[in-house]
Amino acid sequence: MTEHDQLPDLTLDEARTEAADLTERIVGARDAYYGRDAELVDDATYDGWMHRLEAIERLYPELQGQDSPTLSVGAAEATDLVTIEHAERMLSLDTSSRRKSCATGR
Repeated sequence: MTEHDQLPDLTLDEARTEAADLTERIVGARDAYYGRDAELVDDATYDGWMHRLEAIERLYPELQGQDSPTLSVGAAEATDLVTIEHAERMLSLDTSSRRKSCATGR
């Protein structure tokens, strides 16, 4: 299945509306997670929103603003959380769909 199959008859106006909705959801979830230590949705849902927004922005590049969540990682730093010193450096897993390969080393 290609990217265009996943976005079959999406007009520019429909894409604009969906991109705005996805952006609002992603920013809200990101701010809650990073800023308030609260998880509003599971990782798979969040990743699905991001992948869908990325596909829309590839189909209609004019919809990708400089403030698009696809162009940044994280959110404003929370100032009221406890700082923890880890024994080893913490590395990103990229996306939740790769957890199995990270856990097994494959």
